[in-house]
Amino acid sequence: MLSRREIPTALSCLPAGQTFQAPPARRQAVAAPASVWGASTESLAREIITFVKQTSRVIAHKDSRAIAGLSMGGGHTMTVAKHHPGVFGDIGVFSARPRQVDPALDGQLEALKARGARLYGTGAGTTDDAREGALYLVALVKQHGSNAGYREDPGARYWFIWRTFLGDFGSQSFRSGRRLNSVGAAGAIGGRECTGI
Repeated sequence: MLSRREIPTALSCLPAGQTFQAPPARRQAVAAPASVWGASTESLAREIITFVKQTSRVIAHKDSRAIAGLSMGGGHTMTVAKHHPGVFGDIGVFSARPRQVDPALDGQLEALKARGARLYGTGAGTTDDAREGALYLVALVKQHGSNAGYREDPGARYWFIWRTFLGDFGSQSFRSGRRLNSVGAAGAIGGRECTGI
Protein backbone atom coordinates (compact mmCIF):
# COMPACT_ATOMS: atom_id res chain seq x y z
CA MET A 1 0.00 0.00 0.00
CA LEU A 2 2.87 2.36 0.77
CA SER A 3 4.62 1.68 -2.55
CA ARG A 4 1.36 2.31 -4.43
CA ARG A 5 0.91 5.53 -2.40
CA GLU A 6 -2.47 4.33 -1.15
CA ILE A 7 -1.59 5.34 2.43
CA PRO A 8 0.73 7.91 3.99
CA THR A 9 3.92 6.81 5.68
CA ALA A 10 3.58 5.34 9.12
CA LEU A 11 5.63 4.31 12.09
CA SER A 12 5.09 0.78 13.38
CA CYS A 13 6.41 -0.66 16.62
CA LEU A 14 6.37 -4.39 17.12
CA PRO A 15 7.48 -5.24 20.65
CA ALA A 16 7.75 -8.74 22.05
CA GLY A 17 4.30 -9.82 23.19
CA GLN A 18 5.35 -11.26 26.53
CA THR A 19 7.70 -9.72 29.03
CA PHE A 20 8.04 -13.09 30.79
CA GLN A 21 11.11 -15.05 29.73
CA ALA A 22 11.85 -18.62 30.75
CA PRO A 23 15.00 -20.56 29.79
CA PRO A 24 14.51 -22.17 26.33
CA ALA A 25 14.20 -25.70 27.75
CA ARG A 26 11.36 -24.65 30.07
CA ARG A 27 9.34 -22.31 27.81
CA GLN A 28 6.72 -24.92 26.92
CA ALA A 29 6.24 -26.03 30.51
CA VAL A 30 6.18 -22.64 32.23
CA ALA A 31 3.09 -20.46 32.10
CA ALA A 32 3.49 -16.74 32.61
CA PRO A 33 1.84 -15.45 35.77
CA ALA A 34 -1.28 -13.31 35.25
CA SER A 35 0.60 -10.20 36.39
CA VAL A 36 2.97 -10.54 33.40
CA TRP A 37 0.10 -10.20 30.92
CA GLY A 38 -0.78 -6.90 32.57
CA ALA A 39 2.86 -5.82 32.69
CA SER A 40 3.38 -6.26 28.95
CA THR A 41 0.18 -4.41 28.03
CA GLU A 42 0.96 -1.57 30.46
CA SER A 43 4.44 -1.32 28.94
CA LEU A 44 2.87 -0.93 25.52
CA ALA A 45 0.29 1.65 26.56
CA ARG A 46 2.66 3.79 28.59
CA GLU A 47 6.36 3.23 27.92
CA ILE A 48 6.37 2.50 24.18
CA ILE A 49 4.04 5.35 23.24
CA THR A 50 6.06 7.74 25.39
CA PHE A 51 9.30 6.54 23.78
CA VAL A 52 7.90 6.98 20.26
CA LYS A 53 6.64 10.48 21.04
CA GLN A 54 10.03 11.46 22.47
CA THR A 55 12.15 10.02 19.64
CA SER A 56 10.05 10.39 16.49
CA ARG A 57 8.01 13.02 14.71
CA VAL A 58 4.49 11.71 15.15
CA ILE A 59 1.04 13.15 15.63
CA ALA A 60 0.61 12.43 19.32
CA HIS A 61 -3.18 12.08 19.44
CA LYS A 62 -5.43 9.03 19.69
CA ASP A 63 -6.94 9.78 16.28
CA SER A 64 -3.47 9.29 14.82
CA ARG A 65 -2.83 6.05 16.68
CA ALA A 66 -4.01 2.50 16.02
CA ILE A 67 -3.37 -0.85 17.66
CA ALA A 68 -3.79 -4.26 16.07
CA GLY A 69 -2.94 -7.77 17.16
CA LEU A 70 -3.01 -11.30 15.87
CA SER A 71 -3.79 -14.34 18.00
CA MET A 72 -2.09 -13.75 21.37
CA GLY A 73 -1.42 -10.20 20.19
CA GLY A 74 -5.16 -9.82 19.66
CA GLY A 75 -5.60 -10.65 23.33
CA HIS A 76 -3.03 -8.00 24.21
CA THR A 77 -4.83 -5.55 21.94
CA MET A 78 -8.15 -6.18 23.69
CA THR A 79 -6.49 -5.75 27.08
CA VAL A 80 -4.70 -2.52 26.17
CA ALA A 81 -7.75 -1.02 24.45
CA LYS A 82 -10.21 -1.79 27.22
CA HIS A 83 -7.92 -0.50 30.00
CA HIS A 84 -6.80 2.60 28.03
CA PRO A 85 -9.94 3.66 26.13
CA GLY A 86 -8.72 7.12 25.12
CA VAL A 87 -5.32 6.09 23.74
CA PHE A 88 -6.15 4.55 20.32
CA GLY A 89 -8.50 5.71 17.58
CA ASP A 90 -8.61 2.37 15.75
CA ILE A 91 -8.44 -1.15 17.20
CA GLY A 92 -7.88 -4.40 15.27
CA VAL A 93 -8.32 -7.85 16.87
CA PHE A 94 -7.70 -10.82 14.58
CA SER A 95 -7.91 -14.55 15.34
CA ALA A 96 -8.57 -13.67 18.97
CA ARG A 97 -11.53 -13.60 21.31
CA PRO A 98 -12.43 -12.79 24.88
CA ARG A 99 -11.31 -15.79 26.93
CA GLN A 100 -14.39 -15.78 29.14
CA VAL A 101 -17.58 -13.89 29.79
CA ASP A 102 -16.44 -10.73 31.55
CA PRO A 103 -19.10 -8.54 33.18
CA ALA A 104 -16.66 -5.61 33.12
CA LEU A 105 -16.30 -5.86 29.31
CA ASP A 106 -19.63 -4.12 28.70
CA GLY A 107 -18.49 -1.09 30.70
CA GLN A 108 -15.12 -1.09 28.99
CA LEU A 109 -16.72 -1.15 25.53
CA GLU A 110 -18.95 1.75 26.57
CA ALA A 111 -15.84 3.65 27.65
CA LEU A 112 -14.20 2.97 24.26
CA LYS A 113 -17.26 4.38 22.50
CA ALA A 114 -17.43 7.41 24.83
CA ARG A 115 -13.74 8.16 24.25
CA GLY A 116 -14.26 8.13 20.49
CA ALA A 117 -12.76 4.88 19.18
CA ARG A 118 -13.56 5.11 15.46
CA LEU A 119 -13.09 1.54 14.31
CA TYR A 120 -13.03 -1.85 16.00
CA GLY A 121 -12.02 -4.36 13.35
CA THR A 122 -12.10 -8.13 13.88
CA GLY A 123 -11.59 -11.18 11.74
CA ALA A 124 -10.86 -14.88 11.64
CA GLY A 125 -10.43 -17.72 9.18
CA THR A 126 -13.35 -20.00 8.38
CA THR A 127 -11.69 -22.88 10.25
CA ASP A 128 -9.99 -20.74 12.92
CA ASP A 129 -10.65 -21.92 16.46
CA ALA A 130 -11.15 -18.26 17.43
CA ARG A 131 -13.88 -17.71 14.80
CA GLU A 132 -16.91 -18.01 17.11
CA GLY A 133 -15.28 -15.76 19.70
CA ALA A 134 -14.42 -13.16 17.06
CA LEU A 135 -18.04 -13.17 15.86
CA TYR A 136 -19.19 -12.77 19.47
CA LEU A 137 -16.78 -9.86 19.97
CA VAL A 138 -17.89 -7.95 16.86
CA ALA A 139 -21.57 -8.45 17.79
CA LEU A 140 -20.87 -7.15 21.30
CA VAL A 141 -18.99 -4.09 20.00
CA LYS A 142 -21.85 -3.32 17.58
CA GLN A 143 -24.38 -3.82 20.39
CA HIS A 144 -22.64 -0.97 22.19
CA GLY A 145 -23.06 1.25 19.14
CA SER A 146 -19.44 1.36 17.98
CA ASN A 147 -18.24 1.12 14.40
CA ALA A 148 -17.18 -2.51 14.10
CA GLY A 149 -16.21 -4.64 11.15
CA TYR A 150 -15.61 -8.34 10.65
CA ARG A 151 -13.63 -10.02 7.89
CA GLU A 152 -13.54 -13.75 7.29
CA ASP A 153 -11.30 -15.52 4.82
CA PRO A 154 -10.99 -19.23 4.00
CA GLY A 155 -8.54 -21.06 6.20
CA ALA A 156 -7.27 -21.32 9.74
CA ARG A 157 -5.11 -19.23 12.05
CA TYR A 158 -2.22 -18.38 9.73
CA TRP A 159 0.05 -15.49 8.71
CA PHE A 160 -1.34 -15.23 5.17
CA ILE A 161 -4.81 -14.53 6.51
CA TRP A 162 -3.50 -12.08 9.09
CA ARG A 163 -1.53 -10.19 6.47
CA THR A 164 -4.76 -9.67 4.54
CA PHE A 165 -6.59 -8.63 7.70
CA LEU A 166 -3.90 -6.08 8.63
CA GLY A 167 -3.89 -4.68 5.08
CA ASP A 168 -7.67 -4.29 5.16
CA PHE A 169 -7.57 -2.76 8.65
CA GLY A 170 -4.82 -0.36 7.60
CA SER A 171 -6.67 0.79 4.49
CA GLN A 172 -9.81 1.42 6.57
CA SER A 173 -7.79 3.36 9.13
CA PHE A 174 -6.35 5.57 6.37
CA ARG A 175 -9.46 5.78 4.22
CA SER A 176 -10.61 9.19 5.45
CA GLY A 177 -7.23 10.74 4.73
CA ARG A 178 -6.23 10.76 8.37
CA ARG A 179 -2.54 10.73 9.16
CA LEU A 180 -1.53 7.77 11.25
CA ASN A 181 1.41 6.85 13.42
CA SER A 182 1.86 3.29 14.55
CA VAL A 183 2.89 2.15 18.00
CA GLY A 184 3.22 -1.32 18.85
CA ALA A 185 2.42 -4.64 19.88
CA ALA A 186 2.68 -6.84 16.81
CA GLY A 187 1.56 -5.39 13.56
CA ALA A 188 0.85 -1.78 12.78
CA ILE A 189 0.43 0.89 10.19
CA GLY A 190 0.87 4.44 9.09
CA GLY A 191 1.96 8.11 9.51
CA ARG A 192 0.21 7.61 12.77
CA GLU A 193 1.25 5.69 15.79
CA CYS A 194 0.09 2.15 15.12
CA THR A 195 0.50 -0.34 17.83
CA GLY A 196 0.68 -3.82 16.55
CA ILE A 197 0.68 -6.78 18.85
